[in-house]
Amino acid sequence: MKIFSRFRVFSVLLFVFIVGLLSQLNTGCSTIDAISNIQRLQFKLGSINNFSLAGINLTNKNSIGDFSVTDILALTEGFANNNLPAKFTLNVLARNPNTPGGSQNTTSAVTRMDWKLLIDSKQTISGIMDSKITVPGTGQTATIPINMTLNLMDFFNSLGYEGVVKLALALGGVSGSPARVTLKAIPAMEVFGIFFSGDEVTIVDKQFN
Repeated sequence: MKIFSRFRVFSVLLFVFIVGLLSQLNTGCSTIDAISNIQRLQFKLGSINNFSLAGINLTNKNSIGDFSVTDILALTEGFANNNLPAKFTLNVLARNPNTPGGSQNTTSAVTRMDWKLLIDSKQTISGIMDSKITVPGTGQTATIPINMTLNLMDFFNSLGYEGVVKLALALGGVSGSPARVTLKAIPAMEVFGIFFSGDEVTIVDKQFN
């Protein structure tokens, strides 16, 4: 009986050891996969949505001539007070490229992205995106929406009234695009409570980087 009891104890201890070892191996593999996946992701600027300047919606405006008298009064007052806040959503596209190491079943989850916004190569605001975004398998894309708020006068007051308004229209008007925008970002993935970051990526609208 003693031999049997000792054998049972030994079996239990061996089982616990094996489970712990497998858990450590699984954690290690998950960590390696996380680092590999976050390094493999590519990013590109998509569209700019819901752009407003001093509370005025620009999505249906193409030039300064499209503003009403009330709009112009609000804009000129804001310019005089050095306060023309712009609010918009910058959509970042993320994809798993068709490269060695990826597969159709490989997904990645971006859980954090530290970013810096540049307009006309001038650094403006910075922030953190901390929502989980799942990027599907190889070649597919996911959209990461980042809400932006900045006072254009803090960075572009030297352009003058018309220059600032035209800049806003170029970004968020009828023909607006992120062509004059650059986003420097550090994407990260969380595994077992630990964040694994990739390298800083320069994100533009012309190509995936």
